[in-house]
Amino acid sequence: MTNVFVKFLLFLLFLFPKILYSQYFRIDTSILSIDFVEYHFINEKNHGIYIKNSFIYGEKNTIGIFKYAGTFKVLPRNGIIISTGSVTDAEGPNKSNSSTENYFPGDTDITQLINNKSFDATLLEFDFMSLTDSVSFSFVFASEEYPEYVNRGVSDAFAFIVSNKNTGKKINIAKLPNSDVPITIDQINSDKNAQYFINNSYINFANTNKSKEEYLFYYENNQLFQFDGFTKLIETGLKIVPFEMYHFKIVIADVGDRKFDSWVLLKGNSFSSCGKKTNPSKKELNNYFKHFENDTVPIFSNQNEIKISTSIYFDYNSYDLKNDSYRILNHVTNIMFNSDYKLIIHGFADKKGDEKYNLELSQNRADKVKEYLIKSGINEFRIKSIGMGEFDSQNDTISRKVEFILQ
Repeated sequence: MTNVFVKFLLFLLFLFPKILYSQYFRIDTSILSIDFVEYHFINEKNHGIYIKNSFIYGEKNTIGIFKYAGTFKVLPRNGIIISTGSVTDAEGPNKSNSSTENYFPGDTDITQLINNKSFDATLLEFDFMSLTDSVSFSFVFASEEYPEYVNRGVSDAFAFIVSNKNTGKKINIAKLPNSDVPITIDQINSDKNAQYFINNSYINFANTNKSKEEYLFYYENNQLFQFDGFTKLIETGLKIVPFEMYHFKIVIADVGDRKFDSWVLLKGNSFSSCGKKTNPSKKELNNYFKHFENDTVPIFSNQNEIKISTSIYFDYNSYDLKNDSYRILNHVTNIMFNSDYKLIIHGFADKKGDEKYNLELSQNRADKVKEYLIKSGINEFRIKSIGMGEFDSQNDTISRKVEFILQ
């Protein structure tokens, strides 16, 4: 053992407590609420993607939430982690082979992709709609199969299967960027597509010529992660038809045998609508509200404008927004974010009281809605608010409202 290596070992022993304190990788399987996919996967600043009908299939503890802090930033800060075994087995230090055989069946899409029998599948599925023509997200693939079982017929794999619910056409987007290379241990390792691979298995540093940073890089990762190898962060996505419903299936499985686990780590809040804006038609808006609003939303159109008759209602003699109004307002906000439409807001009042006062009240109601949209990030020059005065209806509640016109 060289003197340089001995000195470095002493340096690591001195640094070890500091590393443990400031760097971490933790997994939580206790917070899988009904909306956890929406909360942890959809871009929180993105207004153009919606999901529904989330579904998880897998043995207990095969899916969870991770948090990471590391000097070398090899993983996202947080996100969703899915495994062929127990997700918590991914936590380091890397000192044993992780293998949880959950005896769940495999998956037909994985079997077809790899042309080999699959086992221990875990699935995360949901329906989604994008308001632009592209979606994207980022992920990392990790496995205990590295490096011993590369090209040994047990290449664990995962797939991101996106299906158009109208046409049934589906595609796997779990591939290397700008290629048709699927994400498996046989396709990404130290010898093949190595630019995407990070080795976390044993390295004999006494017999290698490594820099101090390379030593620290390996040491930190080896302390934090159990898996023997993993990919760099990879971004994927696809072009889609906006305002159509799609089905998203994330599946990971053991291939060839049930031994030695693999994981896919989805970058937190990375699923986003990132394509070209489009001005939706009446038909597209009908499809949008049909899927993401409980009540029927009347929509009318002529040559130059679309009227959305979903209404924001107010209490008597008030222009304060009611709590149940924000859901509709957020729909309108998101349509505006992802289109070039200009918006006219018509405010109304009932016929009680003085006509002049009611005109002023209707203007205040329209202005209040405009104010909310501006605070939500819509340019004020795209919005016009007009008080329409009294609305003649036998139901006074329906008369106290605002309506929206897209131009």
